Amino acid sequence: MNIEELKAGVDLLDDYGLTMRIESEASFREDREVFVTFKVMLVDDSELYIREYLAERYGKIEKLSYSYQYRAGESDI
Repeated sequence: MNIEELKAGVDLLDDYGLTMRIESEASFREDREVFVTFKVMLVDDSELYIREYLAERYGKIEKLSYSYQYRAGESDI
């Protein structure tokens, strides 16, 4: 999976009218690595957090680590 595919997956939520706002950030690191974060605020006041650490190895994108977290509206993470 690459960054464009990850963003396309998050954009699907927006295409279906499920989001109020999407925030994203990509932090590029040495050795062709990138840390990508998304914060998706959904229309029911819940939030979805996505974090992925990707690297290019031997011409392919590898997912080194990831985390997904969902927070229901009006509750703590």
